[in-house]
Order: sequence, then structure tokens, then C-alpha cells
Amino acid sequence: MEEAAAVGNLDAVESLLPSLVLSHDPTVPLHERAAPGASTVLDRSIRVAASQGFADVTRFFIDQGAVIDDALVCAVINSGSVEQCEILLSHGWDVNRSYISASGDWHFWTPLRAALGDPPLCRWLLEHGADPNLSEYGFTPIMVAVRLHSPEVVQLLIDFGADPKTPMLLHSTASASSKAIKEAYPDRDDADRIGVMKLLLDHGADVNEMEPDPKARPRDDTRRRRTVDTGTPLHYAVAAGNPVTVSFLLAHGANTKLPSWSGHTPLQAAEVLEMSCHTSSAWGFEKFPANCPGAGEAAISQSGLTGHL
Repeated sequence: MEEAAAVGNLDAVESLLPSLVLSHDPTVPLHERAAPGASTVLDRSIRVAASQGFADVTRFFIDQGAVIDDALVCAVINSGSVEQCEILLSHGWDVNRSYISASGDWHFWTPLRAALGDPPLCRWLLEHGADPNLSEYGFTPIMVAVRLHSPEVVQLLIDFGADPKTPMLLHSTASASSKAIKEAYPDRDDADRIGVMKLLLDHGADVNEMEPDPKARPRDDTRRRRTVDTGTPLHYAVAAGNPVTVSFLLAHGANTKLPSWSGHTPLQAAEVLEMSCHTSSAWGFEKFPANCPGAGEAAISQSGLTGHL
């Protein structure tokens, strides 16, 4: 069965199913009428068919009473198959319900958040009721998209009602220009981040937005410290060590005189970050490229920030 499902052989799947069930009544959930030992085989079969995008096989299993569970939704979203999403929707699927895969990869993400790297699927979900402002763990889809995805996806979310003035979107985009982030997501480059920042500014984002006081966060939040770079998007860009991002913000009105919550201007923040690298190497601080030699001060000098002082 699993081998047939993996290659999309619907005829074989249909002929094999009767030997794996105790009843042929499709109104009874498939897992409830599975023969002893067959439940696992059936679960694996529908997941592999869905993950490969074999819509006919997926439809057959669902028509036979397969439950639309977390693992199935995860497989369908990962396949990028709009046709399979339409099948799920026609069987009562809630596109705004958070799911988690058997491996835990999703951490209770909504389908929209999981599909942010797939613009066509993202559009389909939005067109069929996915909420672009639904928050999970304090993060909305646009908060994730500005950091890790393309301007196309960010624009799509805005077109369907996502708030481009959500606090700290520019901060997130600027921090995503760090070497560490770019190494983790090699398909995203400086042009993507600049494109996203331009898009946000065009929709009214404040280039000099000050992040909320970290001290106002809950006491158990590890991010409560007022550090040299807890300030404006320019502070974040300097900390990321990316002169391209710094230059863009400067060209669009970033104020070089605004202090961070610790009282440091962007240039002063760069100097402190450089010095901290030498004093904290024993703690493995050098593993974080944004805080190592060649990051903050290099970004300042290459961007021409000193000329704005």
C-alpha cells in the first residue's frame, strides 16, 4: 500500500484498501475500521501521497474516511499543492487552525505561516480565508515574512490586510541582514531585505521608530536588558554588521543622533560591540558574527555613517 501511494498509483491503492480494513463504510473514520496492524500503514500511505502531491490518492483516502489531522495538513502544505488544499477545504478544513506535525517541525504554526516561502500557495490561503493578522506566540505572519521571506510575500500579506505598521517590522528586517541569518537562509540576499524595507517605508513605517523599553517586558523574559543596540532600526542594522542596510536607512532619513535605551548612538553602539568581542571571546561570543570584528564598525565605515554625524 505505502509503495503504491508513494508513486501515486491510485488503482493499486483502491485494490489494496479492502484487505486493510474491517468495514467498507466510508462514514466511519478510516482509522477506526482499520484491520489489526494496518492503521500505521494507512497513516503512512496517506502522508506519503500527500507529501508527493498525488491529489487523486489523497482525495480517495479522505473520501474513505481518513481524518484531516496535523500530519496530513503538514504534508499537504509542504507539497505546495493548491489542488490538495482545495480537497481539504471541501471536506471542512479550517485554514486558520494551527497544526503541528508528527516531527514537531511546525510548533503549532498556521498553514499561512508555514506557506510563507511559497507565494502561490500563500495567495491561495489568503484568498480562502487565512487571517493575515493571526498571532502565534506573539508573531503575526508579516512579522515572520519581513525577516525571512521575499518582498513579494510581504506585499501579498499587505494586500490582504496585514498591518505594515506593526511595531518593529523595520527592526526585524534590519537584523535579518546579519551574516548569521544570511548563512542560514542563503536564498535571501541584501536585495530582498532592502526591498522589504522600502515596501514598509512606502506604507508608512517610521524609519526612526524606537522599540519599546525592554524593561517593560515580563520579568521572565530574557530580553529585558537595555543593551547598546536596543533602539531604532539603525541600531539593529549596525549590530547586524551590514553596511548595505545601514546605508539604505541613512538614505531614507535615519537619525544618527537618537540614543538606544542604554544611551548609545548607532556609532557608539558599533564601538561598544567591537570592544565586547575582545572581552567576551572566552564565552564563545565570537560565534555571533554581528558582534565580532568587522561587523559594527565596518558597517559604519562602509556605509558612510560617520559622515552623517
